[in-house]
Amino acid sequence: MNITLLVDHFSREGLIGAMLAQLLAPDHVLRCDHQDIYLSEQGYDYFDRAREPADLMITPSYNVRNTKHVFSRAVRANAPLVVQHSEQLYPGIFRYEKLNIDRLSQYNDDVFAHIVWGENYARRIREECGVPADRIYICGNPKLDIASTSANMSAQSLAPDDGEHRPLVLFISNYLLADLTDDELRAFFLKHKVHTDIPMNRELKRFREKTVAWIRDAARRFPEVTFLVRPHPGESDEPYAEALQEENVVLSARGEFSEDLARADLVTMHSSSSIFEVLVTGRDALSLDVGKLPSELIQPPSEIFHWISKDQFLAAIQQVVNGVSGTAPSEQRMRHLDECMHDPFTPSIPKHAAAYAHLCKRISAGEWPGYTSRQRMRARLSEFTPLAKNAFIAGGRALKSVTGVDNPITRFASARWAARSGAGNIVNDEMWASALDVAEKKQDQSDCSPLSKVEETMKLTENGWKVQGCGLGADRKSVNQPVRSASS
Repeated sequence: MNITLLVDHFSREGLIGAMLAQLLAPDHVLRCDHQDIYLSEQGYDYFDRAREPADLMITPSYNVRNTKHVFSRAVRANAPLVVQHSEQLYPGIFRYEKLNIDRLSQYNDDVFAHIVWGENYARRIREECGVPADRIYICGNPKLDIASTSANMSAQSLAPDDGEHRPLVLFISNYLLADLTDDELRAFFLKHKVHTDIPMNRELKRFREKTVAWIRDAARRFPEVTFLVRPHPGESDEPYAEALQEENVVLSARGEFSEDLARADLVTMHSSSSIFEVLVTGRDALSLDVGKLPSELIQPPSEIFHWISKDQFLAAIQQVVNGVSGTAPSEQRMRHLDECMHDPFTPSIPKHAAAYAHLCKRISAGEWPGYTSRQRMRARLSEFTPLAKNAFIAGGRALKSVTGVDNPITRFASARWAARSGAGNIVNDEMWASALDVAEKKQDQSDCSPLSKVEETMKLTENGWKVQGCGLGADRKSVNQPVRSASS
């Protein structure tokens, strides 16, 4: 079967998709694509990309009102739509948008199955959305596999006698909404049905400015340390310009997150969900206490964050300089990891591949009822939007061909294309081939059982289908090694 895996950020998820493709071959052909529509001077490419054949379409998110193009693309391919929830830890004020609370009937009709990290979220969509257990797959978080593997490869490849090592402190940003103006924030809240008077953009902007000040001061105090800043995908680099004036502060190239993580001797953040990818490597992540949002805006479980003052931040850097690696996370925080992620210390990617294969069998067996005429009509009506936008952009292009100069329409389209290209979110054949090459090398090093053996362990439980953990390769608890200390 042909499987289309839509992603939010190819730089984060492309390798995961490629590893899934390796596991599913030759019985199934998986291809990655971005979930959004690309805009350029040539127009919206929805119709070109919607021609790709698919028997199963997996998306990181779906909202009946706001991402109609995802559903219409699935209908055009006559492929069941599966939501592999990319965001499962979010403030309660976002539940209406994430769970389609006001459109539950349509949502449940449109989505054939859900893939989630752990029991907590499986229970939540069962109770709040009424999704039956046999349409839920509990598979863990595949990002943890990449983070853990990269950390182990880094530890194994860096021998104690490999020469002088320059300590590296990583800061992971989660300040994306700080880039929004007040009007843009209001539009964002309206779109996502968020009801709050808290100026979230201004609060996060204040936190970011304080973070930049802390990093710049630390860079001056510790010139022998490199400070690597990784902005959130889509976040502007400009707010970090002040810190970048220091020679030992650099911006991440925004490639695979796991690569930055593997290089770090100390990991810091504010309140990023990337904390799970850090914890699974056996290291702690320190949250800079530059300010806290009100409780209704904090993603659960808030207790998983280890908040530190500026003095503690500087002391932690001094420890790294002295050759002492970061401390291990507390048992309490590791319990939160276990609650949120199914079996977090065994590989998750094989579990996802087993879920995909299981879904394909159910589709072949006729369990998917197909789309109704009402659903098909709704999908076709939503295609008027890309048609209208294509016509609008074609008009701008025609005007440019007559006048020989750009106009507001062509400038807007070119700027959107440049912004998306600059963020690395255009998925092309070259990027996919590169990801497949890396995945093939990782697959050669894996001791995981054949997919058929993994799928055999899948059982239907109270909250969903689960792979029981057999045949998944080495337990990460036994193979994780701490990153080398700064003195090595």
